[in-house]
Amino acid sequence: MRVLLAAGFALQVLAGALSYLSPVMLGGGPAATRATNAIMDRAAAYRVVAANACLALALLTVLPWEARERGPSRRAPSPPTSRSEWG
Repeated sequence: MRVLLAAGFALQVLAGALSYLSPVMLGGGPAATRATNAIMDRAAAYRVVAANACLALALLTVLPWEARERGPSRRAPSPPTSRSEWG
């Protein structure tokens, strides 16, 4: 659980830094940077809520940890049924 919280924290810091630095890297001078930052700031609350909701969903789901680690599309490998499948 500590790893997930640390990963969520790191991703939020990274997203915040990139959302601030991206307008600076796009160029266009100080006026363009301020205008782009204003646009990015409008969605700041949504980004924080979405990131925290996803983290809460990952931590509070009723699935066992093994199923969450594998993901919904991967299935556990089935055991071999005959000696020829053992390798």
